[in-house]
Amino acid sequence: MASTVKSIGSLAQLLARLQGKDPATWLLADLPPVSQAIIAYDRMFAINDLTPDAFRVTDFANLTKDQDGFNHYVWIETGQANEVIVVGHTKFNPTEPDYGDLFKDYAVDLGKSADAIARVVFGDNYHAKVTAPLTELAKQLNQYVKGAVIIPLNAPTPASAITKQLQIWSPIA
Repeated sequence: MASTVKSIGSLAQLLARLQGKDPATWLLADLPPVSQAIIAYDRMFAINDLTPDAFRVTDFANLTKDQDGFNHYVWIETGQANEVIVVGHTKFNPTEPDYGDLFKDYAVDLGKSADAIARVVFGDNYHAKVTAPLTELAKQLNQYVKGAVIIPLNAPTPASAITKQLQIWSPIA
C-alpha cells in the first residue's frame, strides 16, 4: 500500500513556502480568514534539532496568550525522508523551560488492560517479550523524527489552537 504522506523537500523549503509572498496560497489557502488571522506568519521557524535549545521562545513575544498565560503553536514534524509525519499542537508557559509536547519523546506502550494481560501471558518473559521490544520501537520512532516547522499562534483559547491544528492537518493527510 502506498504511503499517503507528502514530501516537503526539506524543512527550509517548507518554511519558505509557508512564509512566501502569499503563504495562504499554499498549505493554508483553504483556511477561513478568521483562522488565518491567528497565525503569526512572520514568526514561523524551522528547527532541525528537536531539543529545547533549538526553540526560539522570543518569537512568541507579544503574541496573544490564553487565559492561563500559555502561548500556543502548531508544529509540522518531518521524518528522515523529508515527509510530513505529524501535525501537532501544544502550549507552553514562556517563563518555564518546557516548550511543549514537540520536545517529548514518543512513547510506545500497551495501555493498562493490554499490559495486565501481557504480564499474565508472558510471566517471567514479560521484559524480553514486551518491555524490550517496545523500548526498541520507541527508540527507532524517536530517531526517525528529523525536525519541525513551528507555527506560532495568536490563540486566545486552547480550542482555537486545536482547531488550527486540525485545519492545517486536513490538506496534508
